[in-house]
Amino acid sequence: MQANQTTKNPMNENLDNNLPSEQQAELENSPQESLQELLMQIPDEQLIEVLARKVQQNPKVESVRISQAVHREFSGPMPPGELLAEYENVQKGFANRLLQFTEKEQEHRHKIESKGLNAAINTEMRGQKYALLICLVFVLCSFQLIMSDHEISGAVLGSGTLASLAAVFITGRKSQGK
Repeated sequence: MQANQTTKNPMNENLDNNLPSEQQAELENSPQESLQELLMQIPDEQLIEVLARKVQQNPKVESVRISQAVHREFSGPMPPGELLAEYENVQKGFANRLLQFTEKEQEHRHKIESKGLNAAINTEMRGQKYALLICLVFVLCSFQLIMSDHEISGAVLGSGTLASLAAVFITGRKSQGK
């Protein structure tokens, strides 16, 4: 009866003896881990090309379809330059059309913002004009009351109007300052 004998390379044995026991355990237990680490360092494109060539060279190997999904995201009106070049490859002039569309959209947005700002300014000016008109009516009424021998009523109406104006201007300035 013969015992199973394994032959060891004396060079490896000497190297293994010089390593600490933790590293020896790592070397024995992690060939897949070290291979995975090595594969992670290779860019995906190169790895796919090498695998494709290997499969083509050995027709006996059952081929597996490998697909890769890529998700790109950007913010802003225009995509990055490399994506524009890809659009141009799809259809000639597409990148230029996209640029024109973006410019038109920006111009439209600016017009809408300008119209909204002008409308807000017009509304505020109209409110100030109506406030001036109402104040003038009250001041004229108080003046008329004073002239028709109703001094107390005219003074109360006039001073009330001026006090109201002062209060509106003061509170208006405070709210704008916030």
